Amino acid sequence: MDEVPGGGWYTGEWMVCEDRSHDAITRKAAQRAVDGWGEGYEEAQAADEDSDCSESPHEGEGLECEEHGERIGTVRPRTRRKDSQWAPWDDKVACAMDIICNMARSTLSDTHTALIQWLLRVNDVQHVPTLSQLKAIQGSLQNLSGVQNIRGLGSLGHTYYTNDMAHLLAQEVSNPLVRPHLRFYPEATEGKLSEAFQGSRWLKDMHPALLTPMVRVRGHDYFVFEPAMLCDGSIVMFHRWITMEGQEGMWGRAWCMGAVGAHEDAGWVVDEQEEILVNERELLLNFPILQLAFAAHGIPPPNRVLGRKHADGSHVPGWGHALPNRWRTLAKGHRVLSIPIWLYCDDTSRNRSKKWNEHYTWLFSLAGLPKSAAKGDYHIHFLFTSNAAHPLEMMEGVVEQIEALYRDGVWSFDCETHEMVLLFTAVLALLGDNPMQSMMSCHIGLKGKYFCRCCWVKGHDTRDTDDDPPDPDEGASRSGTPPLDRAASRGQRVPETLAAMTARVHRFMDDCVRRRTCLETINVTAEMLVHLQQMKPRNTYRVLGTENGVKDSILHHFASKFYSVRKGHKKNVAGPAQFRVLQTLPTEPFNPVWRLRGKLTHHLSSWTPGLLWGHVPDLDPHAHTPVEILHVLLLGIKQTVIACLTCLNVTGLGPTVSRMAGRTFVQYAGSLVGHDFRTVIQLALFSLYDILPGPALKAWSALSMLVPLIWQIEIEDAGTYVALLRSRIQHFMDCILEWTPRWFNKPKFHLLLHLPEHILAYGPAILFATESFESFNAVIQC
Repeated sequence: MDEVPGGGWYTGEWMVCEDRSHDAITRKAAQRAVDGWGEGYEEAQAADEDSDCSESPHEGEGLECEEHGERIGTVRPRTRRKDSQWAPWDDKVACAMDIICNMARSTLSDTHTALIQWLLRVNDVQHVPTLSQLKAIQGSLQNLSGVQNIRGLGSLGHTYYTNDMAHLLAQEVSNPLVRPHLRFYPEATEGKLSEAFQGSRWLKDMHPALLTPMVRVRGHDYFVFEPAMLCDGSIVMFHRWITMEGQEGMWGRAWCMGAVGAHEDAGWVVDEQEEILVNERELLLNFPILQLAFAAHGIPPPNRVLGRKHADGSHVPGWGHALPNRWRTLAKGHRVLSIPIWLYCDDTSRNRSKKWNEHYTWLFSLAGLPKSAAKGDYHIHFLFTSNAAHPLEMMEGVVEQIEALYRDGVWSFDCETHEMVLLFTAVLALLGDNPMQSMMSCHIGLKGKYFCRCCWVKGHDTRDTDDDPPDPDEGASRSGTPPLDRAASRGQRVPETLAAMTARVHRFMDDCVRRRTCLETINVTAEMLVHLQQMKPRNTYRVLGTENGVKDSILHHFASKFYSVRKGHKKNVAGPAQFRVLQTLPTEPFNPVWRLRGKLTHHLSSWTPGLLWGHVPDLDPHAHTPVEILHVLLLGIKQTVIACLTCLNVTGLGPTVSRMAGRTFVQYAGSLVGHDFRTVIQLALFSLYDILPGPALKAWSALSMLVPLIWQIEIEDAGTYVALLRSRIQHFMDCILEWTPRWFNKPKFHLLLHLPEHILAYGPAILFATESFESFNAVIQC
């Protein structure tokens, strides 16, 4: 692996170049070369094509350019000389040619490649590989260490191709530029919060089965959900391994175990009410050794776990986990590591022009990388893109790969420990813009009555006027129906009363609204499926989604087909036609996010899709789609263009901020990036102070104080920081309300109320910002 010109790195399979400017330079230079050396180039290209035939020139012979009288390089022999120092390439020239032809941001055509070959020969470079040999080299490298493509067929009937996630993860652990920075265990701190592995999601909330299940201490492996003996003779059941800030070694969270019964009926009960923290120095015997030595210690067999006592005091018979841990059986003495990921999806245009050509793209990055090492496109991994398949339809392929990894794992060579390890992955969070995150959450969207994907906050509703006294000047209809109700029944927008607006604003600013749960959404989508199967009217299906703020895009596709067949048909014809549509339903016509591995449950009702999968998903998209600050705060707030930004002194913002070009900001206001928005928000106050009225200026002042706090990259005391952040957000909301309550029609402001809890779960907001994923669109457009 070598650094290449242009600021990128090459790994044999994937190369990312940070500088795209050399692509234009290459095209101009190639055009000048063709214009000035046309005949010589054509002869060299012809010689390059003839070099693979049986009548190839002898080694050392050159071609002459008749016009300029110069030799056009040396013709390579039929059998290439190989240099083992550059394996798996034949030599240095082949390695360099392969690198330059596989730059992700500067894809070269065969014509460009031929120009480079000619340029090398003109400068007397020996053993320049031909185009066919280059393709043969690339094919062999792809077979050796490349990422394979997997063909998938979505539930909506579209075909897509995805990169093999297992190979991508295996390569990361084998990559010496990535592996030293990877973290596989969460870290407990005393208030500090700067990385994703310090957040509560990884540290406390993720199911232990999705985390790294073992540690190796003094040559012995200790797995979770296996009994182990401590030095004091007590038996415990470990369920989570962590590290401690400032402490050496590994620490395990364990439940105490108590012996019950006697003789043949003796066994163990796991007490989940009593949890202890154990350092690796206190470990004495792991499960396999304890299984052999339990009689000598006078204790019941460790594999006989008769039951467990939950934290709520209830008793459950049995243990529910295999003994020994199934990963111990699969690993066969090797380490097992879990690699949580950030999973991202967004739409982009494949065209470089302004004509929109929508493609949905799925990407991911490793959550275990610290933010200092995770910058740049090098750590963004491409899964697939399509302009035909629905994003949730493509997500089915992601879920299948994640489930396969959880079931079987993938083997990789650990370049740091120099041994084979078994890997699997889990999704830490789903990233994207607000419409995409709503789609992932089976949420109806920001324009719905229940506009928040995280909670049950309610927006404007035409029926909120029921409690208002009727206006005597309006009168009533002959049937006694108030005019406002008549307008609502006709689908017309009802004027909002002062009382209704006041109630809506109070709901909007309340951050204690009941949170949505995956079980509630699963039950609603299952009930909507029952409506289809019972052929109920379309209005009842629509009302069920509207009154719960739920829209499963996969189920909605079949529901649209189901109800559309009635149009243009008589009633006695529509029934059989709808029945034929029902026969085309897949086995699980739901959002594939619910199929991700999670906690086993017995609380599901008999008709929910959760029963089909046998678990409640660990990944709850309502809670695990963190507020994306780029789209919510920067792009969600309308920018006021101020030309006098040019005259502002920006030295106080640090060396990374240069003097602002006001004319450029005005002319290219639609092309600004996140860095520009952050700068404008902090500086706009100094340009607006003598233009805006007092309430508007106060709101800008509150915003200018809020933005730097949100973009903190190091949080020393999470408790103090979150309390201050909540206070700043509330102050900003108060200033907006004082300015004009019309801003509370924008759901993005409400999403800010959920930001503090997401920061506690995932670390500083910059960690789950999507700017790096957005910049990867340039690679996709190449």
